[in-house]
Amino acid sequence: IFNAQGDEVAFVKEIVLSFMPKFSVEMNGEEVAQIRKKFTFLKPKYEVFGPDWHIEGNLFDHDYVIYEGERPVVSIHKKWFSWGDAFELDIEDERKEVLALAVVLAIDAVMDSQQAVAAASSSSN
Repeated sequence: IFNAQGDEVAFVKEIVLSFMPKFSVEMNGEEVAQIRKKFTFLKPKYEVFGPDWHIEGNLFDHDYVIYEGERPVVSIHKKWFSWGDAFELDIEDERKEVLALAVVLAIDAVMDSQQAVAAASSSSN
């Protein structure tokens, strides 16, 4: 993730040697968060380690909120009638906007890769 001046403000990377999808967020060369998909059968669930954040809502529909305690950090809503994928993020505290964006991008990367795998397996049958 780069700011308007072209400086890297966060780096999201996948940790590939893990049972469930896992991503790391680095800022200023330090890991500040890990996002891990939990093993579930029906609804996707994620854990955010580093900041004390938890996620509630409908991840399939890209309509969820990330909370810090009881306070919302970011609300995510997919805009359905747009060209390509478009999301609306409402970030409560601008000091947390880069980390919130990085967490949302990591979750979206997992959701996209799993939808691609599902589509590939259904087309091969």
